[in-house]
Amino acid sequence: ILRMCLPVAIISAFINDTPVVAVMMPIIEAWALKTGTAVSKLMIPLSYAALLGGMCTLTGTSTNLVLAGLLNSTSGSDGITLTMFEMTPVGACVALSCIVYMSACAKCLLPNRKANDGASDNDAKDLIDDD
Repeated sequence: ILRMCLPVAIISAFINDTPVVAVMMPIIEAWALKTGTAVSKLMIPLSYAALLGGMCTLTGTSTNLVLAGLLNSTSGSDGITLTMFEMTPVGACVALSCIVYMSACAKCLLPNRKANDGASDNDAKDLIDDD
């Protein structure tokens, strides 16, 4: 998990977290199949790593950009701005500690589902009410 989360968090610090997860999902799925790891053990850490990396810089998430815009518009002549790496020291510490925690505790906390467990495309038909 550590080998996956650190690069994803670093990439997500500079690119929005949603596209990072969308691009990495098939790569992580193929890696899980190659190593014999359940895909369900890697998808939640993938998403969390992207979110944690996104809070390290201004461009990591759209929320940070909205916050910077709001701060700039309300500060007026005070000149208070939020720079690109203003939140990096705190964000990097939080991200690193959470990634270490996920790596240490993932084995007992995350589900170990096989590929055919859970909902499939055919099960979606059962959820549709024809009445």
